[in-house]
Amino acid sequence: MRKAGDLYRVTVANTHSPCQLGTFVVLLDKLGHGSGIESIYWRALNLSTGHWHHYKIVDLEFISEGG
Repeated sequence: MRKAGDLYRVTVANTHSPCQLGTFVVLLDKLGHGSGIESIYWRALNLSTGHWHHYKIVDLEFISEGG
């Protein structure tokens, strides 16, 4: 079950500029409240840039649960 604080790695190139492939992100919150298309998007903090971005969860690889 995905939740805020979980650590993921970006696995798809060219979804952001500059490319964030291979960088680690921490999930902040899910966008939308339903089980539809909105639920696949998350706002996450990129640990390399220190900025948050919107990510498709399918473009991320789970690394570990947050505390």
